[in-house]
Parts: sequence; structure tokens; C-alpha cells
Amino acid sequence: MTGTTIFTGVFVSVGGSTTISLPFGADWIEVWNGTNIDGNVANGGRYWYQAWNNGINIINGQGLELQGNAGATAVNYIAGPVGAFSLTNTSTAVPGAPVALTAISNAAPPVVATGSTVGLSTNNGVVEIINTTGAQQLGGMTFSVGTVIGNTSFTLKYMPAIVAGTNGFYRIIPFDPIFYPRRRFITAITTGATTQIRMSVDTTYTVGQLVRVVVPAAYGSISQNINGLTGTIQSIVTATNTVTVDINSTGMGTFTFPLTAAVPFTQAQLSPVGSDAPDAGETSNTLLDATLNTAIAGITLQGGTLDSPGGQNGDVIYWRAGSTFQDTGNVYLGGTGVF
Repeated sequence: MTGTTIFTGVFVSVGGSTTISLPFGADWIEVWNGTNIDGNVANGGRYWYQAWNNGINIINGQGLELQGNAGATAVNYIAGPVGAFSLTNTSTAVPGAPVALTAISNAAPPVVATGSTVGLSTNNGVVEIINTTGAQQLGGMTFSVGTVIGNTSFTLKYMPAIVAGTNGFYRIIPFDPIFYPRRRFITAITTGATTQIRMSVDTTYTVGQLVRVVVPAAYGSISQNINGLTGTIQSIVTATNTVTVDINSTGMGTFTFPLTAAVPFTQAQLSPVGSDAPDAGETSNTLLDATLNTAIAGITLQGGTLDSPGGQNGDVIYWRAGSTFQDTGNVYLGGTGVF
């Protein structure tokens, strides 16, 4: 006996890549850009199709692209962009290969000069800085990517100005740690009746979560007073990537990002502790927010351009995926790609 399991869904594009969770796998996927079809955009009503055989991506993940519009005119079959579709498993993802950088500027935010920005796009992606000269204090830290100028530079979105550095490497981190909420590196702290903390990677924290503030001595006088304290997140500002915690840090001192000469040191960071109280539907285990496995297995749709199945910002994207199986009585033969 043979059969096919069908999964369907819809999402609104944020202008970047989107991962569809398909934990049981899929042999093929179809994607439609509903916004451009409804808008009768000439050559804009994109439809894509991609197939896999036993989990192996074919044709460089390009798939088959059909260009058309609501009037069924200007139809054109072409190969989609390279990497349009890719199988994703965030529980087993590994960092990208090191890419050379030639300078890190003293701007705010710092500008990283490089001959290759492949895999990066503005306000999309996370990189790790490694083996730098003159900016060693950034070594081993991860940063959200800000403005990208193709094969020229990108900015470290939430990092304050530093003394300029030269040479080194960066690598793309294509995943978040699988347990939520994540540990985040701290780039700035503003003291007061409450404490505002800025992180180097876009926050996924929520109001009500408990975090521990870890600030080693290399970060200035505030470390003597705030290191090791826990606080509850009261508010979040996504534009600046800051959280406000209920720690009264008045008079605790100043947070100063270390210079390269301070290396080696342990980075300042926020570490999740749990929730101050269970959310609706949770048990009394307030550590749940620090132990939630969020690993995803599925398919990532490249986004950001008209030709991308993940769409441009605001596009409504429809998708359908299928997995074929064959039951021989005693043996399950799934993922054959036969449909």
C-alpha cells in the first residue's frame, strides 16, 4: 500500500528566509506568492516546486519556478535561485566556514570590511567574530547583522564603538541554541531605578522571564555590584534590542566594554533562570522557560527578492508539502520521492 501525507500552511514574509517545521520530513513542496498573484503582477505571480529524493536536495536547491499573473499571461518556466529551498534541522546545524575580514571600524555600530557577504542580508543573520587583530575583545562573540553592502561590509547591529581592529575572520551562525530562552552577550548597561541591558543578538526573551546578569571585572566598576544578580524582565524594546529588569542599579558603577588588551576575559551575558510565575497552561515548574527545546526540522525558504519562495516583506505565502510512503507489510519505505 502506498500513500501521501500532505501538510499545508500560510505565512506573511518578513523579507528574509522562513523555515517551515516538518518534523516528519517531506519529499516535495509547492509554494505560491499570493500577494503578487492577487495583485496581477506581470511575471510576479510566482509558483515554485521542489522535490527531494531520500533527503538529498537536487539542482542546488533551486527548484522549478513558474512566473505568471492572474490573467495567465507572461508565463515562463525557469530554474529558481540557487538555495531557494534547503532542508533544515536546527538540532544538528553547524557554523559556516571562516570568512576573512580586513577591518572592524570604530563607528557605532562597527563596520566589518570583507570581500564576501554571501549568506548575509540587511537585518538578517547572525555572525561570530573570531581570530581578530586589534579587536580581540569581540572574539568568540555572536552579533546580529545590521546593514549589508554586498561583498564589501556589514555592521554589528547592537555593538557600541570600539577601537578599530584589522584582519580576522567571521563565520555565519545559522541557528540559535536549541533551548529557549537563550544566553545572550551584553554590549551595554544603563543604570537607574531599573536596569536596561542591550544584547548583541536579537532578543527572544519575553516579559516576566527571570535572567541572571553576569558581568566580569573586565567590564568596569559595575561588575562589583551587579554580577550574579537576578531580575525579572519588565519590558522589551526591539528597536534597540534592550530589556529592562527590576534591578535597582543606582550607584552601582559604570559598564565599560573592554579593550583588546583586556583579553582574555569572560564575556558579560544574560543567562536565563526561568519565569517569575507560570504562564497560562504551564505547570508550577518555573524553570520551564529555561529548558524548552525549540529545535526545528523542516524546509527553509529563501526570501528577500521577488524570485525567492520566501517572498518579500509583507507578501502572503502559501505552501503545500507532501511525504510519500509505501507499506509492504513488514517494511516501511518512506521518503522515496515517488509521487
